[in-house]
Amino acid sequence: MKKYISLLLIVLMCMTAMAGCEVFVPRIEELELEEITLSEEEISMTVGETQKLVVEFEPSDMSEKIHWTTNDKEVATVSGGIVTAISEGSATIIAESESGASAFCVVTVSEIQVLGVSLNKTQVTLKVGSTVQVVPTVTPAGASDDSLQWSSSDTSVATVSDNGYITGVKDGQVQITCSYSDSIFATCEVTVKSGLDNPEDAPGFVPSPSYNSGTTGGYENVAGSAYYSDCIFPSSHMTKLTYDGAKARLDSMTGYSPSGSFVQDAINEIYAKQGYIFNDETLNLYYQSKAWYVADSSFAYSDFSETEIYNITLLEGME
Repeated sequence: MKKYISLLLIVLMCMTAMAGCEVFVPRIEELELEEITLSEEEISMTVGETQKLVVEFEPSDMSEKIHWTTNDKEVATVSGGIVTAISEGSATIIAESESGASAFCVVTVSEIQVLGVSLNKTQVTLKVGSTVQVVPTVTPAGASDDSLQWSSSDTSVATVSDNGYITGVKDGQVQITCSYSDSIFATCEVTVKSGLDNPEDAPGFVPSPSYNSGTTGGYENVAGSAYYSDCIFPSSHMTKLTYDGAKARLDSMTGYSPSGSFVQDAINEIYAKQGYIFNDETLNLYYQSKAWYVADSSFAYSDFSETEIYNITLLEGME
């Protein structure tokens, strides 16, 4: 019993001692973000490029959510620090933390430099007063052709517009130039003729018209008594051809060519539809074998419609 009383007295003494003691807890200081900076303050980019900006915090062990903006989204955009160049110009990219710290990067965007120019046609033959377009292509891909300049070596023979439309003025030859700089350019040789030439007459034999077996259509001639379904271009007397469509059709042609050229055959067919009498007897026999051909000794160039003249000019430019 005395043993238990002694133990109780010791516990009471310890509790009394602890009640008089102060317990010290270390104070933890809160860190504050001093500033943020970006990995780049200025960058130069070309249209279409992307570049990532990285935020650096001070103190370095701090981190906050960052809000990204641009002062000109027409020039450059930003998302999650990734900058995309949109068009030529200058823009400021802004990074702002939740606590209000901010940093800036100035982005200068330039166009992709043109390294080469080519034209879809390098030789063109056209009539006085007619117009044909020459289409440029610049390299590398993505480069702008807005700075291309067009010029004619002799505007009294042929003129050219800012969009590559060449117009014949008088008989002669001229060089059309499409240039980006003194060292980057392409040329097209242009021959202008006043009035239509006679179609080429080439020797040959009267063939089976099987080379036209792939054609489709069936358009009545002016008299409405025959069809042109066995022609290379059945509707060339009434519908304007396109360069790409005509080229694809001519490239697909195989077999015999009465004039030695499928392009010239297509031109001859337009003449034949008007009853033109060919100088070459073999060609005359060939077209006389067509149900739709009616010889016209009074044929004149003025008989051609605007559509027929257009198609003849287009086809001549493909020779």
